[in-house]
Amino acid sequence: MSKNIRILCVMAATLMIPVAAYAADDRDNDRDHPRVYVKDSTITSEIKAKLAEEHVRSLARVHVDTEDHGIVKLSGEVRTQEDMDTAVSIARHIEGVREVKNSMRVKHDD
Repeated sequence: MSKNIRILCVMAATLMIPVAAYAADDRDNDRDHPRVYVKDSTITSEIKAKLAEEHVRSLARVHVDTEDHGIVKLSGEVRTQEDMDTAVSIARHIEGVREVKNSMRVKHDD
């Protein structure tokens, strides 16, 4: 009888491993999860709208990408350091932004 109980316990433990692994899988940290994607998309949209409100032509060339729960990546070319600082400031003041990574370059029009 005790041999049957041991086998039953081993089988039960074996069957519980996938369940425990699935429970430990935190989908909220996964960019593929719809809720995370929508939140990051909302942040990107808000930043782009604020950039457009500034009416600075070079800010239209700023590319905005938000990923990993509020990490914003700014890239592209702007005319002045002031334009770059404006874009970074706008991004930092949007709700949900945790970090702003700036890859923009100042390029004067010829």
